[in-house]
Amino acid sequence: MPAALFGSMKLVNPRLQSDGEDAQLLEIREALSECVSTMVNAIRVALERTPPELSADIIDRGIVLAGGGALLKNLDKRIREQTRLPVCIADDPLCSVVLGTGKILSNFKLLRKISVE
Repeated sequence: MPAALFGSMKLVNPRLQSDGEDAQLLEIREALSECVSTMVNAIRVALERTPPELSADIIDRGIVLAGGGALLKNLDKRIREQTRLPVCIADDPLCSVVLGTGKILSNFKLLRKISVE
């Protein structure tokens, strides 16, 4: 059952020979399956609530994954399959969130424009 929730995501490394190591990877996959499903569902909800003018931009440019979660193997493929949108991983997913935050904080005019009251 957890493998079905996990979809196309596979954490099993074919180079591993030991059944013990394979079992550990299976446990990791099962532990992450609910979190991954939650992420995919949150993306779906966000896309459903996105105004049409932004939807067109997302359809054209796609979704860029950033942060540590972007490094989960095949997460981009699963999101692509579930949303039917282009999905890519940021060049440096671990640093991209911090770099983007730094950029927006250095531009107070833009920060005020996009801030939520």
